[in-house]
Amino acid sequence: MTATPSSVAEALTAKLTATVTAQKKLAWTTQAHKKKLDASQAALAAITATIAASVKASAKVGVGAKAGAKTDALSLGIGVSAKTAAAVSAGVSLGVGFSASASLSAKLVTTLQSATAAVAKLNVQLSTMNAASAKVAGTRGVMPPGRAVDGAGVDAAFRELDGHLGQSQGQASALVPPTPKSPLTCEVRMARKGCWFAELVTDDEKPLTGKVHFEVDEKVFVGTVDPDNTGIDGSRARCRIIGGNGGLRNPISGKSYTGAAGVQVKTIVRDILHECGEDLSDLSDGPTLDQYLPRWHVSSGTGEDALTDLAKEVNAEWRVLRNGEVWFGVELWPEVTTDHRVVDEDWSNGALTLAPDAPDIVPGVVFQGQRVEYVTHTLGPNELRTEIRKDHPRAALEQFLSGQRRDVDYSREWPCKVITQNPDYTLQLLPDDEAMKAAGLDKVPIRYGIPGVRAKLKPGARCHLAFAAGDPKRPFAHNWESNEETVESVEFVAGGRSAGIARLGDPVQVFVAPAVPIAIAGVIHPAETPFTGFITVTTSLLAVIDGANTKAIA
Repeated sequence: MTATPSSVAEALTAKLTATVTAQKKLAWTTQAHKKKLDASQAALAAITATIAASVKASAKVGVGAKAGAKTDALSLGIGVSAKTAAAVSAGVSLGVGFSASASLSAKLVTTLQSATAAVAKLNVQLSTMNAASAKVAGTRGVMPPGRAVDGAGVDAAFRELDGHLGQSQGQASALVPPTPKSPLTCEVRMARKGCWFAELVTDDEKPLTGKVHFEVDEKVFVGTVDPDNTGIDGSRARCRIIGGNGGLRNPISGKSYTGAAGVQVKTIVRDILHECGEDLSDLSDGPTLDQYLPRWHVSSGTGEDALTDLAKEVNAEWRVLRNGEVWFGVELWPEVTTDHRVVDEDWSNGALTLAPDAPDIVPGVVFQGQRVEYVTHTLGPNELRTEIRKDHPRAALEQFLSGQRRDVDYSREWPCKVITQNPDYTLQLLPDDEAMKAAGLDKVPIRYGIPGVRAKLKPGARCHLAFAAGDPKRPFAHNWESNEETVESVEFVAGGRSAGIARLGDPVQVFVAPAVPIAIAGVIHPAETPFTGFITVTTSLLAVIDGANTKAIA
């Protein structure tokens, strides 16, 4: 039977309840530990309720696109090809996008299973503490005044459990459909590359959490509350919303992609977004995602950095759309018009401020002959304003920092250990640095420094990993650390030769061609008869080299 969040949470609840019930019956259980037990139970109950809400809400959500939908860039939030527009209008899925629900659910199952293991550890620590307490308490079962046993192990187990429960709550919340909100005021900042952000003020009495969707003049935005930027200001709730599920700024694991046919761009995008818990838009560019790269390496870092590196490699872009989905593809720059009144026109400084009927202008379009890079929609108490910019206000700084981030990843050398050597003499490497480690890199060629040489290496050999021109597709190994125990052989293969090399003092076999006379002088044993003349050798001789070219040493 496949484990689901509901089934794992139910089993976890039973185990934790048994632990809490048993421990609270013991007289020596401190009030501090009772509070921690209650808090863990309450946290798990909240997780279970969230999971139930997500299952109930998911059952009400319809699937499939609606026929007759508008396909212009202002309606979709992105320019699309004629083929994509026709499919959207017909209500046909293009089969390009995917939902993060399955991966989020699988992650939640894994985290809840970790919490179950943490409860088992807690039981072990409680048993140890209870055994020690029983010895001190004696037959009456009451701890003498001022006496206590060491509860450090129990406290550590509680911390581990609380960590898993907190992570589970976040993952469960991500599965719940967005909560509708009506902002009193808001400011939405949208860039052509990356996530959009919004600052919301609502009339809620409690801080907003989780995934929300809000409308501004019939345009719907879907995002997730930044937990570090939410709270109550007087009688109003204020928060920052991150477009999508809010996972693109989280760290992800590194991964190396190789294979005889290369790796498809969609595979890399899918892995990045699944780990971040984000959805890929069905409006993404299929031909771009269908491309193959000979190899690729995702270094440990944030999901948005990984997408940016990949997009740059295939001459594409990515951003989060209004509906919270990630779009990946090539810009089409459609020209658009919208009902508006110009409030301030300052194209000389790259900006135009409008009083529009709706916040429908998005980055990646052409408006009044200008390419739009950055848009800010501001909803006040009585007005809506849209600022359009030809360039991001921080474009120069972002471009500089982007280059610096790539330098950090691929323009330095990374110490590595050889895991094994492939039959084609390429290597499987495991970098020391966590940022590059992932599951290791495979099919890494060796640069020997001189032509016509190759080496057979043993596991454990040490070298440096580098990337030619800072390109993740072009890794190579060089700069070997000296350790003769990890070198099996060095072969000189210039010109296709593969003969062995004999060193000074090595025993060798030599062969003198038949019928070639060799002059000798000496005595014949055992008779010690003097002999001078010629002999002919017909088999190979065992000999030792007593002279060699010391400039070539093997």
